[in-house]
Amino acid sequence: MHTLYAAPFTSSLAVHLVLRQQNLPTTLHWLRRGPARQIQDPAYATLNPRQKVPALLLPDGTLLTEIINILMHLEEGQEAPRQRLTWLSFIATELHQQALGPLFDPQTPPATIKDVLTRLLPPVLGHLESALSSSVLPASGAVDAYLFWTLLLLRNQHPETIATPALTAHRKMMLGRGFVREVLSVEQAAYQSR
Repeated sequence: MHTLYAAPFTSSLAVHLVLRQQNLPTTLHWLRRGPARQIQDPAYATLNPRQKVPALLLPDGTLLTEIINILMHLEEGQEAPRQRLTWLSFIATELHQQALGPLFDPQTPPATIKDVLTRLLPPVLGHLESALSSSVLPASGAVDAYLFWTLLLLRNQHPETIATPALTAHRKMMLGRGFVREVLSVEQAAYQSR
């Protein structure tokens, strides 16, 4: 049994999607984020001193942290590992940390948000639009899940940024999968019970 330490609608959603897609028996351990977007749970701090999600406890007792590490572990044995690692790294650094981090941090100054939306985000989304349009992105549950999570957040707060054909098609393709709708329902229930 895997144990996923998660907070609703954070990047742990991508791991949740891959675990569900692969039908791996999983226990979800929901955590709450506090100030500085860190988990406020002393027991979790002992397990993961960084106090961030996701973290995945494997059946053998190994704890994996950092989303790329977890997603690559879950796709071990798949073809094109370098291609997947390249895209996971791109999503993590260029989209997740550089854009989503400041956009969803309540302490980000308005000028920084404007800079992200007008200068930093458009070329990143343009690159993803091009890659999706030309089928350059590898077929990968991990890449699809991580990208979907980022698009879900942007769709919620800044829908105009992802209103392009390929990004829209990717989001709709993911929403068309039954396991994705199931995971979103579980995440929504956990979010509402906070």
